[in-house]
Amino acid sequence: MRKVSDIVSDGEVVDAVQISNDALPEIPPFETTMNVYYKFLTGKLVPTLKLRMVAPQKHISEAYYEEETPGFALLDFSVRWKIAKFVELNTGISNIFDRAYYEHLNRRIIGSKENLYEPGRVFFATVYAHF
Repeated sequence: MRKVSDIVSDGEVVDAVQISNDALPEIPPFETTMNVYYKFLTGKLVPTLKLRMVAPQKHISEAYYEEETPGFALLDFSVRWKIAKFVELNTGISNIFDRAYYEHLNRRIIGSKENLYEPGRVFFATVYAHF
């Protein structure tokens, strides 16, 4: 398959090239997630460890100006505690090792060539009331 791609310099089209055997745009990289948990106190207390691994994406579209992205791995920990029949508390840490990473399909910041990074380490607590 052949595509025509414009070469842009200083905001103006200066040339065009034909690209053959170009990949489809916006193909997400391979990723896998593993959750390990154990139920204590007949399911009232559940600690969970989550590992998410994303492979590098090297299968990119030149015609859409995509760039290769590196792979990454994230580790999260959370604890769910059923306090009462209708009240539940969930607390934990996302991105425990404070890894700097960005997703392949994130858009760049307009007017910049910089990548849009995801948040670093995040502490959270959530209370659920089931009625």
